[in-house]
Amino acid sequence: MERPPNLHRVSTPLDVHSAQARAAQLDALTDALTLRVLSSLAMDAEAGETTAGVAAALSISSDEAERRVAVLLDCELAITSPTNPKAFQPSSDAWTRYRRLFAPGTARPAVTKTPVVDWDGYPRVIRRMADQLARRYRTTFSTETTERYVAETYDELKGSSTGHQHVPMLVNRLVADRLAEVATMHMFPLVEVPEVLFVCVGNSGRSQIAYAALVAMAGDRVNVRSAGTRPSPTVDAMVTSALAEVGLVPGGAPKELQDSMVEMADYIVTMGCGDACPILPGRRYLDWDVTDPVGLTIDGVRQVRDHVLELVTGLVAEIDSARSHGLG
Repeated sequence: MERPPNLHRVSTPLDVHSAQARAAQLDALTDALTLRVLSSLAMDAEAGETTAGVAAALSISSDEAERRVAVLLDCELAITSPTNPKAFQPSSDAWTRYRRLFAPGTARPAVTKTPVVDWDGYPRVIRRMADQLARRYRTTFSTETTERYVAETYDELKGSSTGHQHVPMLVNRLVADRLAEVATMHMFPLVEVPEVLFVCVGNSGRSQIAYAALVAMAGDRVNVRSAGTRPSPTVDAMVTSALAEVGLVPGGAPKELQDSMVEMADYIVTMGCGDACPILPGRRYLDWDVTDPVGLTIDGVRQVRDHVLELVTGLVAEIDSARSHGLG
């Protein structure tokens, strides 16, 4: 199905501070030696590297290495290693925005053609797990690579003495571990894309607005889903019109909330659905007090839309902050 042309538009341009910060980063990366220093820091993404180590690796003076590291620290492309105050490593911003520049040899671990898995004969729960893991690790691995690891791991476990009910859980854990090992071998950080789930009653109004807004604001930095506890037949026409006014589109036909959606979500945002959403440990739960737009006039729907846009803006800031501090 063709992707709507405005799916990844942003609702507002960069603010002055963000533009200045990114311009400073780009300015630093136009200097070849500074870029080489950043790539040297990336050689050990966890422990980092000292300026002496950078100098030795690049055959430059210690003073030059210190100056370049200082530039990277100043524009927040590098941080001090949490385990060694004398070592430095690329920041989350550096990995997220510019890793293809300073790690040209590690573009994606799977560079050869990966066979497509024939899912006939595999349980639906394993196929669903493959889809979910592919979404979570899509910025590091291709879908084909992740699916191959899931299929191979399941094949290894299905004939073992492990109880059948525990196999999916073990597959999930082992595949995540194996992907981490491959990423480490290729000196590439295993980036998990956080999953956000918006839930309301009908999945025809509030959760559709939130879905559209987050897709536009965060783009590929998050996976987004929406669902309803009692889904309506279609998205409310007035909601679709109000979204179109600001260049947004809803997330498709209303869907019923499934337990698997909650299990995979990192952030779960509920809007008016009470206690219908199961509570699981390790998730960030938010309950937004948002008026149901269904049945309102167009002006009323616009007010709801603008309210949700404000809430989503705050959520994006929270997600980005958590990722920059290694929490998400």
